[in-house]
Amino acid sequence: MREQAKRLVESGRFAFFVALESLDREPVGDCLSPEAERRFEAWRENPEAPAWFFLDAVDELKLTQGKLDRALRRLSRNVDGHLHRARIILSCRPSDWRPELDLATVRARLSAPARAGEVPSLPPDEVFMSPLRREHAAANPDPHRQDDPPGRETVRTVIMLPGGSHNRSAPPLGGKPWSA
Repeated sequence: MREQAKRLVESGRFAFFVALESLDREPVGDCLSPEAERRFEAWRENPEAPAWFFLDAVDELKLTQGKLDRALRRLSRNVDGHLHRARIILSCRPSDWRPELDLATVRARLSAPARAGEVPSLPPDEVFMSPLRREHAAANPDPHRQDDPPGRETVRTVIMLPGGSHNRSAPPLGGKPWSA
């Protein structure tokens, strides 16, 4: 995660590595180096640019008696008004992730509020067709797909399998089938 943040920064993007146990006790700026803190402020001032936040690690946070809810609440406050531009990646050992409780915490604390005029409401036909399109996309993945459409909130839970295996049939945490 640290290296991925570094690569993104080197490519001119905004990216930050933050230890969750630090974020549980301090604001984002205090968890960053002085240079990273300046980049964080520059990102907040840029109304268009996305930023990637690599938050490591839920299991280590729990070892220090920290609270995921408190750490994510602090992040949410620190990126207030910019959450729709934040891409947040959390790490955790599968054995320490509580699928229902932890995912509910992530959704409660990191759901970007709808912005006026940003996402038009879907017509009734599209509401019906959307799940069918997702099923088709999962069965026929597009190798050129870069990201989700703008304004669409997505939370994904993935498990990295041991030994470099690329077995996509393994269900994510929570037991529901994997989908794109």
